[in-house]
Amino acid sequence: MKLLNYGLTRSICALIVGILLIVFPTDVPKYLVMAIGCLFIIPGLIFLFVEHAKKKKSPWGTTVSSIGSILFGFWLILMPNFFLRIFIYVLGAILVLAGVHQISRFTMLRDYVKVSAGYYVFPALILLAGLVVLANPFKTTQIANIILGVSAIIYAIVEIIRIIKFHKVIEKMEQSVIDVEVQEVVEELPAPTDEVQEIITDEETEKENKQE
Repeated sequence: MKLLNYGLTRSICALIVGILLIVFPTDVPKYLVMAIGCLFIIPGLIFLFVEHAKKKKSPWGTTVSSIGSILFGFWLILMPNFFLRIFIYVLGAILVLAGVHQISRFTMLRDYVKVSAGYYVFPALILLAGLVVLANPFKTTQIANIILGVSAIIYAIVEIIRIIKFHKVIEKMEQSVIDVEVQEVVEELPAPTDEVQEIITDEETEKENKQE
């Protein structure tokens, strides 16, 4: 169930970002950079406030890194255009990873159910779009942003289709992973002592006698 929830959340976020990039290709990237700046500032400020209220102080290196996080966040907010070109490359890399991720997911599903070759077409296109954006042959970032938006929407749709069509198989995969982890934990546990083994044997014998 966790895999399904993560997948749906990821798809919805990608769908929203994709639509915004298509509708507002010039403005959205700048606001995304500014939003990332806020994500750097907020944790840094929270740490400094908590650190100020604590009696026992943390190592100075942690405080310096928090201050650096705040300063970098303000830099992103005050000069978003400076980071836009870099930001497009970051989104291109995310598309490449998204394409690889979907291809690997469909490949994993083949161990449990038949997956036609058609399911690999759109992930391959997403991967190709990411590579094209990283090559950055465009004169304006607006075209790159539209390609990123379309690719994000395609990724979201394919992911939602994958979750809806193969949700039973995904749940089975998740359960098999849990079973393997439990088995590994059990195998790492120390063997019971003779006294504990004797108690377990007595309890099993007692249960058998009651059943008889």
